[in-house]
Amino acid sequence: GEQLFFLPPKEGLPNVPPGSLIQALKGVFGLRIAPRLWWKKARTMITQVGFTALATVPGVFVLREKDGTLCGILFLHVDDGLDVGDGPTYRKAMEKLLGDLDVPKDKRKSGEFDFLGRHLFQMPDFSIVVEQKEYISNLKPIVVPSGRRMSPESAVTPAEKGDLMSLVGQLAWPARESMPQVAYDVSNLQQRVNTATVSDLLRANSVMRNVKSLSQAGCCLKAKAVDLENRCFVSATDTSSAG
Repeated sequence: GEQLFFLPPKEGLPNVPPGSLIQALKGVFGLRIAPRLWWKKARTMITQVGFTALATVPGVFVLREKDGTLCGILFLHVDDGLDVGDGPTYRKAMEKLLGDLDVPKDKRKSGEFDFLGRHLFQMPDFSIVVEQKEYISNLKPIVVPSGRRMSPESAVTPAEKGDLMSLVGQLAWPARESMPQVAYDVSNLQQRVNTATVSDLLRANSVMRNVKSLSQAGCCLKAKAVDLENRCFVSATDTSSAG
């Protein structure tokens, strides 16, 4: 495995002779290997409290009662986590896990909260609502001067291409998470980036305005509560997650 050594600070360290090298034995924030080390540590702790990793969906773990009944699901995204479940087995496992991971109580959110650009809350009928009003309200259009608008078929400049990639990337998030009705428009723009013209810049702004309008009208994604008895989970992925 990779090893990292560095010099002590100029002012020195207690009990460290001048000219010594210090070896980093744990992950150091900002280094390339830090996320991988954090993942390995978190995965070990999660499985130690009883969760089992899903082979088909990396980063997703399930917790079951002794009779096999599903009582909890947890998934990680870098150093953020989301868990759902119920019952004493689930609550005991999560309390120990959060303690082992040293997650402060003020960082533990429940009921209604923001998570990775989504606002999540559960309805009285146990359905879950995902909306992204705050995220969408911060989207900004690409600035296209009036002179450029007169030449819609002109190829974009490198700077304009960068602006287009940025906006399309931002639009892809709500398209995936809460607004499937704009998924085609976003996908179409993604495929045009390398051959984009000024008209594509204007099209991206139009899609952004539509997303904002839908959000202001209350558009969100509502997942109905289902009985997990006799249900199966199906995942479709590309080859990037193989192995």
